[in-house]
Amino acid sequence: MTARPRRPIRTFLTAALTVLLVSAAVTVLFDPFYHYHKPLPGLKAVLMDKEYQCVGTLRHFNYDTVILGSSVMENTNLATTNALFGGQSIKAIRSFGRVADLAWFASEAFASGNTIRRVIWNIDPGTLSTTAQTSFAETGCPMYLYDHNPFNDLPYLWNKTVLLQKIPYEIAQSFSASHDENNPYSWAQWKEFSEETSLANYRRRRDPLPEQSPDAYAAELQGNLSLLCDIIEAHPETEFIFSYPPYSLLYWDSRARDGALTLTLAQAQETARTLLRYDNVRFYCFLDDLEIVTDLEWYLDSLHYAPEINTRMLETMAHGGHALTTDNLDAVFDALTDFAANKVPGLLVPYEEAGRFIYDD
Repeated sequence: MTARPRRPIRTFLTAALTVLLVSAAVTVLFDPFYHYHKPLPGLKAVLMDKEYQCVGTLRHFNYDTVILGSSVMENTNLATTNALFGGQSIKAIRSFGRVADLAWFASEAFASGNTIRRVIWNIDPGTLSTTAQTSFAETGCPMYLYDHNPFNDLPYLWNKTVLLQKIPYEIAQSFSASHDENNPYSWAQWKEFSEETSLANYRRRRDPLPEQSPDAYAAELQGNLSLLCDIIEAHPETEFIFSYPPYSLLYWDSRARDGALTLTLAQAQETARTLLRYDNVRFYCFLDDLEIVTDLEWYLDSLHYAPEINTRMLETMAHGGHALTTDNLDAVFDALTDFAANKVPGLLVPYEEAGRFIYDD
């Protein structure tokens, strides 16, 4: 009995293996998520997918300044940062900006081999009451790009989207005059910042909740403060520039109606008080920049503001404006509390009378 020829099977297996090896080699070579190396000579850094690219850039790019924050910091321009503070900056953004996530990014930066002269760290006050554990895995981030295990990179090495979309896009943008490497992860293009838009994107709670104790989530706050203090203490040679963002008056309305106004202010004040004890820390507060926060024309919703505000924040910090100190901290937060609790309700009356709020029911 004649055996069946095995050549077609061998040929198929050889061809399949070749395709797999070539696909993996192309991904490693162009590496659009910068998991293995920085951009090839002649190619730009094309940064559009923060969940996939932040970690690789922190590990492989050259920089001495790190910008950390949530989506409100995504429109921060690197060239402006470099001009105002000196050095070469990189941006590491985490949506919502949980303290533990940003602290993990900071640790990756310090482990990168770069000499980190400065960390510009925006803290969202609402994140101070979240758990002091990272949220990457629970929110579906591609953990094979976050860990240091080369044996679980298969979803990246053999990925149709990477091969057919991400790599071609990286190459095309590298030769596009319109692509600006100084605006990684920026989302502002084609967005409308206006009073109408900010009100349309704000869902107001109709029935306010009881006010929470300022000591609520004390364990979470202490956990987050420990993360921050550990990093600051481990790197006394690095300047840490912290800031609170200029959230709109709609934010303070939402905090009050959620019963979290006192809690939010107390935790923000305690955090600033704790971090200002360190000689290598500067802290800036834009929560009370009334020229900005009372003008809804700057906003997309209750939180997110136009890129011009990001630039204004950098310029203000570079020149020492809106600085918190151990001497003025209590006075600044007394005034901020008075604004949020007593002034904001009156500022919102015209919107209420005009029926411009959209309620959550």
